[in-house]
Amino acid sequence: MKLFLSLLLLSAVGMVSAADAPRFDPKPIIERKIDLGQEASLVLAKDGQALFEIVLPASATGVDRFAAEELAEFTGKIIGSRPAITDKASGTVPAFIIGNRDLAREWGLPLDQLDRDGFFIQTKGNLILIVGNDSPQLNPQRSAGWHERGTLNGVYDFLERVGGIKFYFPSEYGI
Repeated sequence: MKLFLSLLLLSAVGMVSAADAPRFDPKPIIERKIDLGQEASLVLAKDGQALFEIVLPASATGVDRFAAEELAEFTGKIIGSRPAITDKASGTVPAFIIGNRDLAREWGLPLDQLDRDGFFIQTKGNLILIVGNDSPQLNPQRSAGWHERGTLNGVYDFLERVGGIKFYFPSEYGI
């Protein structure tokens, strides 16, 4: 009987704490669309060599760093050579800019209007910006839970759409 009352009390506490959580709204605030424009013809690889770089700003969050590593890891598997991760675009090759919120604001992307875990993938010239709202204290390698990972979701979306990768479960056999 004591166990039953303890479980009942624990369930009630769980329901009260769940009531304070933000409500999931499946209708996005910003329309979801893909617009590749003229930049869709960027050459990112040739003869097993990556012809792009990954740029991670100095102000990158833990989510941004993990997203850049994931992009480098999986594009390296697709192409056959791992691209470089740098802190500044060289301007000589296409560059994936990961999590640069200042550049997103400069390009007029309304990050404050993104729904939870939303992201932008935007191109201008030979720059490809992948950015979303991320929890600054999160290290995705060590913790799960209710933290925002917009930039990481953007990288995974790019890898699935363009790279043909499917993420089924977490292991080398799950991709």
